[in-house]
Amino acid sequence: MLAQPFCDRLRAVFREKVRSLAKELLPPVVIRATRSLRPRPPEPPGHRGNYDSFADALAACGTAGGEEKNVVDTVAGWTHAIRDRAGGGRALPLDDRSLQNLAALLIALQGPRRDDVRVLDFGGALGGLYYQLRDFVPRRRSLSWVVSETPTMAERGTRDFATDELSFVSDVAALKGWKPDIIIASGSLQCVPDPPATLKALSLLADHLILNRIPLVAGSTDRLTIHHVDPTVYAARVPNWFFGESLWLSRCQELGFEVVLRWGVPQDVVRLDGQPISFSGMLWSRSANRPGAAA
Repeated sequence: MLAQPFCDRLRAVFREKVRSLAKELLPPVVIRATRSLRPRPPEPPGHRGNYDSFADALAACGTAGGEEKNVVDTVAGWTHAIRDRAGGGRALPLDDRSLQNLAALLIALQGPRRDDVRVLDFGGALGGLYYQLRDFVPRRRSLSWVVSETPTMAERGTRDFATDELSFVSDVAALKGWKPDIIIASGSLQCVPDPPATLKALSLLADHLILNRIPLVAGSTDRLTIHHVDPTVYAARVPNWFFGESLWLSRCQELGFEVVLRWGVPQDVVRLDGQPISFSGMLWSRSANRPGAAA
């Protein structure tokens, strides 16, 4: 019987001879087609690229971004679980990100307890934050929580999760005079096509903005990347901005706000060009001596 190492070597020589013969006999087009059939290794999760426009980044994603059905279905599953846990009459235990939003919300609403509280949750998916925070919101009478989302997400929210307190819109223009006391944008502004324009539009609606889970980088230049989402969360590629910190803070002042509270978000750390980037959170409140307070 031949020794195993000799057999392995013989097989390797035979495979190499077959490959060489195939290259000589098969036309190049057949070889290229065969290579294209090989399974490609999955792309590692993370943020990559430096795109000139949102349209270019979206085209490079090769998908409809956050509109994919599997994303909406995954988020719906999470929200159903949160709503079911919240249905027992007890306040939900809060994770660190929800505690950050709650602390900022309570500071923004400090003072005498209000009869009615109105919250606009920009990019709030299917209302998960509402179910987590609703029992902590100080009010005497009613809570009105409106989620502004993509058309697909807002349609699913209206169908499966809307209540007397919770509603969904796909355009803030649909609010038609409804004025929020406070706006929460948690992990959402970096996903819109034009963040400065979106930020300006939101600043006209309320005197307090909670801007949580925003990626800030050193300098005064924004950078547009593609976020390859970890497939263990859901399979998607979406455009994602990183904001120049000094430019971001100057926008705050230009819009007539001041930073009342700022915090780090150690739960959200990503790598960009090999460097770790920690997300940040801020509470912006309209400066008392600046005009333009929301009516």
